[in-house]
Amino acid sequence: MPNPSFIRAAAVVLASLGYFAKQCVADEIIVRLDQPVYVVSGPGDVVTAQVLIDGNADRQGLQPVSDGLFSAGLKILFDDRKATVDSKANVIVKRELDYFGFSAPALVSTTPSGEVSIHGNISQADVPLKLYQGSVLGSVRMTNRATAVDRYPLTLDFGRNLGPNEDFFVDGKGITRDASIRFIPSEVVVAEAPAQGDLDGDGTVGVQDIELLSGAVQTRIDPGQYDLTGDNQVNYDDLQLLIEGPEYLNTWIGDADLDGQFTTTDFVTVFVAGLYETGSPASWNQGDWNGDGIFDTSDFVGAFVSGGYEVGPRPAVAAVPEPNSLIFLAVGLLFLWHRRSLSI
Repeated sequence: MPNPSFIRAAAVVLASLGYFAKQCVADEIIVRLDQPVYVVSGPGDVVTAQVLIDGNADRQGLQPVSDGLFSAGLKILFDDRKATVDSKANVIVKRELDYFGFSAPALVSTTPSGEVSIHGNISQADVPLKLYQGSVLGSVRMTNRATAVDRYPLTLDFGRNLGPNEDFFVDGKGITRDASIRFIPSEVVVAEAPAQGDLDGDGTVGVQDIELLSGAVQTRIDPGQYDLTGDNQVNYDDLQLLIEGPEYLNTWIGDADLDGQFTTTDFVTVFVAGLYETGSPASWNQGDWNGDGIFDTSDFVGAFVSGGYEVGPRPAVAAVPEPNSLIFLAVGLLFLWHRRSLSI
């Protein structure tokens, strides 16, 4: 039979091991930037990166360091050919840590070689000391130099060149936490410039962008995004520019299948959808060519006034036929279509 004393001792050891294992997990301190990826479009774009400290990586959300933070010293490294931090004015240290020694400001250094260093601590003139309990250590504003398509890392490390101090993260009990710090890098991605009229951000201009703009025409929302003409209104003029503009789709009102031409094929496409004069919601490829959300005679009138029927791809500058003759032609085609439908 096992000795009861031995069992009690073993239980204490196991409990202690479990406690220390939990402490090891909880003691890991994550220092990272607020975004894993910062997306810019080209030179001159600004990235503002916040430095965050997370004292419990196994928990959801940011947790400050236990017992508060007395001092923090770190640096951000990046490719100086692809980004720059023009001056120390672009580096902001969290107010509670904006001291070095007994006075402000914190010790901040920027170098042309792509390095920003911060070493700050709470004010030692305050008695008792007001330890920092937050999650944001500071922020850095950098200007992108790289062109599309490119990417480069933003790396975090200890600020080892900031002076005689060898301890970089010290908590409120005076314990150095450097061995617990784990830095997580981020990345700047210089994306390809979006296509003109790419309202849904999928990299192309197509039916979905037309539908988004048509919806905006009907509701008059988001003039900043959908006001292509720049007149502070969202209306048919914007839709017409998206369809006809050389810098956009450069096709014709009536080009239901967006193949670059307005032909009888487009009539077949929209009539097969079966929504003509039903009052039911219709999309661009179902005959709604004026952005009002339904398919009726007014869509044909607008399409023929546009002047692209059976003339081939749209040139850079299109000659517009006389509107009256086009309207008569549109009405005639509708009559012939209905006559053919009735004879079947």
